[in-house]
Amino acid sequence: MKLNWFSPVPPTASSAALQTAAVLPSLAKHASVTLWVHDAIWSPDLDQHARVCRYDPGKMPWAEINAADATVYHLGNDAKIYGPIWQVNRQHPGIVVLHDLVLQQLFAGLVNQDLGLSLEEYREMMKFHHPEGGLELANDFLSGVRSADEISQDCLLTGAALENATAVVVHTQAAYSLVSSYTTSPVAFVPLFALAGTASPEGEISGDPTASGDRPETVEGYVRGILDLVRITLDAGGREAVRWMAGRTGRAIEPWFTETAAGVLITQVAQTIKDLFDDHPARP
Repeated sequence: MKLNWFSPVPPTASSAALQTAAVLPSLAKHASVTLWVHDAIWSPDLDQHARVCRYDPGKMPWAEINAADATVYHLGNDAKIYGPIWQVNRQHPGIVVLHDLVLQQLFAGLVNQDLGLSLEEYREMMKFHHPEGGLELANDFLSGVRSADEISQDCLLTGAALENATAVVVHTQAAYSLVSSYTTSPVAFVPLFALAGTASPEGEISGDPTASGDRPETVEGYVRGILDLVRITLDAGGREAVRWMAGRTGRAIEPWFTETAAGVLITQVAQTIKDLFDDHPARP
C-alpha cells in the first residue's frame, strides 16, 4: 500500500507533529509512506521511515500524488501550520484527520494572513456552512467588530474542513458524534495514544489532556485504525472494476477520482457492467 501523509513534523511546535513522528515507524511496516512537509526543515529521523518531500500547494506534482493508493491530511486550527495542508486537500480528496473541532481560527487566519483564502471565499464559506447568521458574523469579523474567537462557538466551520474528505478520523467519542452530523463520508473514532513523557493524549477543542475522557490507544492500535479506514475507502473490488472499465473504454481514470462521491457512483456502475460481461461473455 502506498500512502501520501500530509502533516506537520518536528521541529514544528505541534502535538500532531510529535504524533506523526511517533507513528511513522509502525506505519512504515504496513505501507510505503511519502511524508509531505511544507517547512524547509524537518527532523532527519523521519527519513528512516518515509520518503520525505517538501511541497508547495500551488505547484503540486499531481502525477506523483495520484500514484498513491490513498492520501491522509492532518488538519487543525492553526493557519500557518495547517493552512498549506488544507490548500492541497481542497484540490485533492483524501482522508482527513481532525486535531481540532473548531476550525474557525484556521479559516479566519487564512484570510487575515493572506494565506490562500480570499475575503469573498470566506464569506461564501460562512454563508454556506452556517446559513443562519454566518454571513453577518463573517462581515463582523472582516470589519473588525468581532474576533475569530468571539464568533467561533456560533460558527465552528468544521464542515468547511471536510468538504473534500473521503473519510474522517476523530479522536474522541464526542467528536465522532458531532462530525457525523457534518458529513456523509465514513467517520472513524480512533483514540490517540499518549506521547512519551505525557500522561494522556491531547484533548480536542480545549487542549486539556484529560478533557476527552476516552481511553488512550497504543501507537499500533492507532495505526491499525487508520489503515482500516484506508482500506474501506479503497474498496479493492470497486477499484478492480474501474480499472477494467478503463481498459474497455481506453480512458485512464485517475486513482483519486474513485475516492470522490462521483467516483464511488461510477465504481458501482463499473462493477455492475463488469458482472454483466462476466455472466454473458461476448460471442466469438
